[in-house]
Amino acid sequence: MKIKISILLYFLFYIVNSSSQLSPEAACDLAKKSFKLTDKDRVEVLEISLDSYETGVLRVKYKINDVEVYTRMKKYDKGWQLEGVRTDYGMWLDALWINDLVEQSDNIARAKTEISSLARYLDEYLLDNAALPNQAGSYNKNSLIYKALCPSHAASIPIKDPWGSDYLIFCGTRVNGHYGISGSAAEDYLIISLGRDGKAVYWNYEIETHRYPKLTSWMLHDPNDDIINLNRIFIRGLIKDPIK
Repeated sequence: MKIKISILLYFLFYIVNSSSQLSPEAACDLAKKSFKLTDKDRVEVLEISLDSYETGVLRVKYKINDVEVYTRMKKYDKGWQLEGVRTDYGMWLDALWINDLVEQSDNIARAKTEISSLARYLDEYLLDNAALPNQAGSYNKNSLIYKALCPSHAASIPIKDPWGSDYLIFCGTRVNGHYGISGSAAEDYLIISLGRDGKAVYWNYEIETHRYPKLTSWMLHDPNDDIINLNRIFIRGLIKDPIK
């Protein structure tokens, strides 16, 4: 009996000692470094525990700006590093992929901001003119839509997305046929960034069943994915605001 108790105490001591190798304070600093957070971001460590599948790995559960983020951390010669982040569906994303998403976060946020601005200008134009410009696809400074919006509603409007591809705008019934959308009327519009790869995704939008799922955070948004806005609503791309 004493042997069993000793073994149990040793096991508990091992767990406590292993978990404490990464303090909550150090875990907070690690999250800020890994996800390039600023002092304005709120980071709270909810739990630190041993990974049951791999020796030397800790699972750290964070709350970052009210978003729960589940991570795996591993200690190397240079210290603790991010190994992966878990999605809402229980899948673990490799740290290399996460690092790429973090690097792309500024471009993603900028694209979303510029698309939101374009949507606002189109709404203002529609309110003033009771109709939208005749537009289907890419545009430049000589295009009808550019001259319709500038300078009456904006000094200038973005033509290229952060990755250098053309923004695409479709107005009125020209929205129909894109991403499976149908039934669009004269007052509808669609604004698209094709993402980092500049290629359209094969995806059909159905308002009731295929609204792009809410994501745990901006980190899980693939920069190659299209960012699509239909009548001021992002139907694919970011639903929640970025952590930053």
